[in-house]
Amino acid sequence: MNSFIETIAAQIQKYAPQYGIKVHSPIIAQAILESASGTSELAVNACNYFGMKYRPGRCPTASGIYYKTGSEQNPDGSYTTSAMRWMKFDSMEDGVIGYFDFINITNYAAVKLAENPLTYLENIKAAGYATSLKYVQNLMAVIEEYGLTKYDNMDMESEPKMAKVFLSAGHGGSNPGAVANGLKEKDINLNTLLACKEVLEQHGVTVVASRLKDENDDVYEEVSEANASGAEIAVSFHANAGGGDGFEAFYHTSNSKGKQLAVLCEKYVMELGQNSRGIKSGNHLYFVKNTKMTSVLVESFFLDNAKDKEIGDTLAEQKAFGMAYAKAILEYLGIPYLASGYTAPKEEAAEGKLYRIQVGAYKVRSNAEAMMKRLEAAGFKGFITEVEVEV
Repeated sequence: MNSFIETIAAQIQKYAPQYGIKVHSPIIAQAILESASGTSELAVNACNYFGMKYRPGRCPTASGIYYKTGSEQNPDGSYTTSAMRWMKFDSMEDGVIGYFDFINITNYAAVKLAENPLTYLENIKAAGYATSLKYVQNLMAVIEEYGLTKYDNMDMESEPKMAKVFLSAGHGGSNPGAVANGLKEKDINLNTLLACKEVLEQHGVTVVASRLKDENDDVYEEVSEANASGAEIAVSFHANAGGGDGFEAFYHTSNSKGKQLAVLCEKYVMELGQNSRGIKSGNHLYFVKNTKMTSVLVESFFLDNAKDKEIGDTLAEQKAFGMAYAKAILEYLGIPYLASGYTAPKEEAAEGKLYRIQVGAYKVRSNAEAMMKRLEAAGFKGFITEVEVEV
């Protein structure tokens, strides 16, 4: 038992701060209870230590679906048993990362505000994580039995470690990269980098850039700069050529976190309306192969494809790619994206129209209030309204 606790606790303590989670003991208790201390069928066969049901795209580190009968408790105390689909992972580390990705949505925003185990468990239960009527009480008993609060010994008053990211704008100077349809890859890459850098810095991320203007900066220099930067991740921006179409991202197959970052890049680029050619092995690419940190190389679109270039041939569209990559990086780092302050190209105001922004919709009012506090802390005003929905 002690061996399991120490092993899972080390992984939880490693990743919780990256997602803004302040307390660790309730998560360790969840792993103990949900996985029977690592001996349950889900834990042994699927490295799922937290009883996470399958949700498409929710956990980039998931390797598939595990099919197993499960039960849920009803409000009257009875149980309903049925065939269920569960998240499957290849390792404990992937499973722990998966847990944090699973709850890294607005529904669970309140857990990031918790500064003690009880509040954390009450918030995650209220958000719908578990149906057990005594979920909070049972987990608090586990925390007490194994003295898990010792893993919460953190200096809450100390300044958080600032994230640092290395960004590369591929090619430059005398090396234009791909050239077609009046476009030069080096210019596209730089415009993308500058927009990404602006958004990241507005969220408190330190950015080290390979270049900030059109100048020579080959891949060997980029890798050397990245390895000397102290950054925890590195992203290299490129545009493609060769007759294909769509986005693609490359990561080193020995690094599951690289795959996680690549999948997030794909997620936000596809929100722009771009299709994806997939997440691929970049073991052959010098940048991916030789950077010491987690790294990804992305290809935004094919500039020699008349149709595909339409999604990225203007400055505004290239900046939109940069913003999409910034969102991916922020989510990977566990930094909530609220309002970046990034301004799109100016357009005329429409007469008689207002554009309202909705941050989220919650079934539990306390979750809505928690999000409101986050907005106010970031300097934004908002309000809560009740909306009737069909059930």
